[in-house]
Amino acid sequence: MTITLAMLKSSAAKRKDDIEMSKTLAAIKLRIAEIVLKENRPFCIADLEEFEISGKKHRITYDTAKNIVSFLKKTGFVEPAFSSRPAFYTMRGKTLTDITAASATNSR
Repeated sequence: MTITLAMLKSSAAKRKDDIEMSKTLAAIKLRIAEIVLKENRPFCIADLEEFEISGKKHRITYDTAKNIVSFLKKTGFVEPAFSSRPAFYTMRGKTLTDITAASATNSR
């Protein structure tokens, strides 16, 4: 099989897209951890559309955020906290009672 210049360019573009996606995914995981662990509350997809991590602003579409949350559910990083409109999620193993208890402790 002969490798053409077009194949190399396509492969390089795919790697660049994969790197950008992994940076976005890492930033979203940090934002989720910040919401659940520091702010002691569940998150919804709207929390992930526009946020700032380490001084860098991130903006993604609702559909992209929804797809990423779906991916994170499949990998076990997040789980549903409760179903409503909008749906709320938490990190795996961090229950809503843990979150509300931590909030009550921090507010005293």
